[in-house]
Amino acid sequence: MNQLTFWPRWPSVNSISRFLPTAAGKGGKSNDSFFASRPHLSQRGKKNVYYSKVPVIIGTTSNEGASLFGASAYVSEESLQELNNEWNKIAPLTFSYDIHFPVENLAEISQKVKKFYFGSEPITLKNKQALADLYSDTWFLLPSISVAGELARNGVSVYPYIFSYWGSWTLRSFFTQRADDVYEGLTGHGDDIQYLFPGLMLIPPLKPGSEQEEFSRNFVNLWTSFAKYEKPAVKWSNGKTLDWKPISPSQQETLNFDFLNIDKDPSIINLDLKKRIDFWRNLLIDYSQEEDEETILPKTEL
Repeated sequence: MNQLTFWPRWPSVNSISRFLPTAAGKGGKSNDSFFASRPHLSQRGKKNVYYSKVPVIIGTTSNEGASLFGASAYVSEESLQELNNEWNKIAPLTFSYDIHFPVENLAEISQKVKKFYFGSEPITLKNKQALADLYSDTWFLLPSISVAGELARNGVSVYPYIFSYWGSWTLRSFFTQRADDVYEGLTGHGDDIQYLFPGLMLIPPLKPGSEQEEFSRNFVNLWTSFAKYEKPAVKWSNGKTLDWKPISPSQQETLNFDFLNIDKDPSIINLDLKKRIDFWRNLLIDYSQEEDEETILPKTEL
């Protein structure tokens, strides 16, 4: 069900392109497709999208945009200068919002985006968190929150999480050419995979008896409890337990969720994302001209 479409990207060291959803269609006699149509058609009351209403865990790392996205902008002074000088050209591509808005409005929208995240300041190392937030919001965080709310409104039990654990290794070390890590200590895209599949491909194995190995066992147990019982059990080896509840009806419209913060010491947290959610929601309302009908897209199985 995964689809990968190659697009122009910036900077060139960022080798990641866009993953787009595909509609699976009806799942034969059992009708067990997860996505049977595109979600926006369900929002408009046109189609029943979610045929198989199995429980879902959905979430992101705490700083998705800090990995090969935000970090790539700081590879060189030239790339940072290019981002600032060619903002109206680069921003719609690198933050992937060009496909949602009319071409004639992209420059105006890009200026609004820059003002919201950076004010009147140029992008530098001083406001690197804002750049990471912008990548997180457009590529991962806000889309996942939107999908979680949509699933919950359609009767699916949805368990939202934020993965914050920081170990000794980060995926971005393989994708940037700087000797230092400008986002050291921030858990970025892909930094969670090492605790589910240690030693896989480029991922170094976890040291036996280490804190990282203990955390990995807790994390794997959390995921497998969900696969076995359809309800995740937060039971850490240090005795910490939590009742991780699915999104409640009162949270579905506001998108103000209680997240499980997956860390050495797990907790239930609430993220103050209202301003960021409202900003993008208003842009979509003011400028979006999406077609009502489904778009047939070429599909690549991964």
